[in-house]
Amino acid sequence: ITQTREAGGLESAAGLSGTFADTQIEVGQYLAQDLFLAMVLRPLGGMGGGQAQIPGARLEWRFTDTWTFEAFVEDRFGREGVYSFGDAGLQLTRIFGLELYREWGY
Repeated sequence: ITQTREAGGLESAAGLSGTFADTQIEVGQYLAQDLFLAMVLRPLGGMGGGQAQIPGARLEWRFTDTWTFEAFVEDRFGREGVYSFGDAGLQLTRIFGLELYREWGY
């Protein structure tokens, strides 16, 4: 459970547009022994602010003991602390990414 921006206090939390409106929840499940799918959810994201309720997903595949492949899709500014995407005049686009990790042990 994370927040997409800095908490500015509880001044407007009664209307669900304060601290809790930008809360993200990441849930995931193993689809196979070496395949993991995670979804990022914003349960209150549709209540103003212009943010998507499902801002991203990630698929991880560990194909050897030391190598992992990751593919993801997320909001363009999903990891940054932009106050309100619509108010900032930013276009809500999705980005796609591929990553390859190698793990070393000593």
